[in-house]
This record gives sequence, C-alpha cells and structure tokens, in this order.
Amino acid sequence: MDVFWATKGGAKSSNSRVVVEDAVLLGVSNSVGNDPRFKKKKKIDSDQQVGRPNSLNDDKLKELLRLYYTHPYSFRELADMFGVSRMTVWRAVQTTQALVTTR
Repeated sequence: MDVFWATKGGAKSSNSRVVVEDAVLLGVSNSVGNDPRFKKKKKIDSDQQVGRPNSLNDDKLKELLRLYYTHPYSFRELADMFGVSRMTVWRAVQTTQALVTTR
C-alpha cells in the first residue's frame, strides 16, 4: 500500500513530509487561509474607481458624440482628433446607441 504525504501543493509520496492522517489530526492545513498567495481582498469605498481609468472623460465623450451626430466624421477621424483608438470611438457610440434604444 502506498503512503501519501501532505505537501503544500497536494499529496505526494515523500519521506520528508508529514503523513496525511497525522497532518489532519494535528490540524495542519493546506487551506487557502494559510497560503500567502491568497490574501484577503481590500474593501473598496464606493467613490473609488476600480480598474484602468477611461481614456475619454465625460466632457470629451459628450464632445465626441456631438461631433459624431452633427458632422460626417468617420470613427478614424474622431479617434485622431481625441487621441484615442478607433475602437474606443466605436465603443462609445455603440454604448450610447444601446442606451437610447433601450429607453
């Protein structure tokens, strides 16, 4: 019969580790709570923004949408004007169109 040994990564066969049954009886745990890789997440205040900040603030977004709907600018032209990617302009337009159509 093979004897398995408790290690940090799981059960392995080794003579230098604690036997699994003894580890359980002694209360030695390989749980997430003891592992420094799994630290408790910090609580975030409701006014703190999580993640990368938007490349278009509210004023720039309003101006971009005004130009898009009032002038015949392409996504590429608007992206060059505001210093963002063409995909960012497209996403801003699609998001506002979705908001308008769902109301």
